[in-house]
Amino acid sequence: MLPPKKVAKVVLVGESGVGKSSILSTYFGEPFSHVYVQTREREIKTTMLNVGRQPLELQIWDTPGNPHCRTITAAYLREEVQGAVCIFDVTRDDTYYNMQHWVATVNTYAGSGNVKFVFVGNKVDQKERSVNIESGEQLAKQYNGIYIDVSARQNHNVNMIFQTIAERIDIEGGQENAGIGDENGQEGDNSMKNEDRRFQCIFL
Repeated sequence: MLPPKKVAKVVLVGESGVGKSSILSTYFGEPFSHVYVQTREREIKTTMLNVGRQPLELQIWDTPGNPHCRTITAAYLREEVQGAVCIFDVTRDDTYYNMQHWVATVNTYAGSGNVKFVFVGNKVDQKERSVNIESGEQLAKQYNGIYIDVSARQNHNVNMIFQTIAERIDIEGGQENAGIGDENGQEGDNSMKNEDRRFQCIFL
């Protein structure tokens, strides 16, 4: 008999343009887009990972980073969150320094107080890097997290992000599967599930 599947919610947060959606698309095997399209509504995808002997379904929420949409992002966080992937652009110092805001937002609205953090410096393939690895590691240490250098464009360390956050999440804190994902609790490879998009950020 297969062990019961656990479900954990993970949010991707960070400033607009840091590559949250690109990282998610790369992870699910979609072609990398060189055209920037601003995220204005939530997108949820799911993947099954094995952590020890326990299958874990990650529900990965991509959230808007634009300041006009932050009330919408906060609404997503009001549902219980087990993990947060905080993403900045290594070529933009401001996105690194704003990580403090995003951590505070997660801790304020997520509610559980036990959110696991992984910090990601994206676009390491770019020559104009201004945030070094040591700064990323220092940031992660400050919040008891893990830091990973990533390139969504080159698919460098993208899989590591989600494997790491899955391993950091306390599986006992996940919820028993209630009709979500594979009916038989079998492992899938980056399986995707579409969700209703109830919230949309509209610019006036």
